[in-house]
Amino acid sequence: LVGQQARVVTPVRAGGTGEVLVRLGGQPVKLSATADHDLALGADSVVIAVESATRVRVESAATFWKR
Repeated sequence: LVGQQARVVTPVRAGGTGEVLVRLGGQPVKLSATADHDLALGADSVVIAVESATRVRVESAATFWKR
């Protein structure tokens, strides 16, 4: 999942959790998400780490692609 694009469906607060929608095997899957910075509803993001079977760490797509 690392590098996979995701869309925020429940706002992610820094230090807290939210939810993102990713495609896994072509099917949409909603996962719990953490991030270093707040991400608003609908924000494009990228999975940067898998924390568990149901939780990923994400960052904004703009930040990810600036690297």
